[in-house]
Amino acid sequence: MKLLISGFVLASILLIIGSCGFYFYKCKISEPEWVIRRADRGEVRQIVSATGSLAASNTVEVGCQISGIIASICVDFNDRVIAGQQIAMLDPVVFDAQLEQARANLEGARADESNLKSKLAPSLSQESGNFFRDIQEKP
Repeated sequence: MKLLISGFVLASILLIIGSCGFYFYKCKISEPEWVIRRADRGEVRQIVSATGSLAASNTVEVGCQISGIIASICVDFNDRVIAGQQIAMLDPVVFDAQLEQARANLEGARADESNLKSKLAPSLSQESGNFFRDIQEKP
């Protein structure tokens, strides 16, 4: 019985050594084959795959004095800008409308002033002839 077990173990060891030898014989590492060619121009492509998160090395807070609808953006991401350079342009339609409204209000106030002067002129001219002169001279 001992002879049978020792024979089986010896056969197994020989089988393993033979299998390893056959594997290394068939999978022999060959020398690299060098290809020498003349250099030519071509397109270089390289694909990089990565995972993770990005963080800016330098951040700057940007703010504006007024708000509105942006009509155009004059710079792109990672562009270098200098002090005073225009970054974006706001849509002037809203501001133009506000300017026209203010001008209309000014004209309305001038018309009201003229109307009040014409209404007060007859009654005050009898009391004091210098009243309008005093009003016009005051700032």
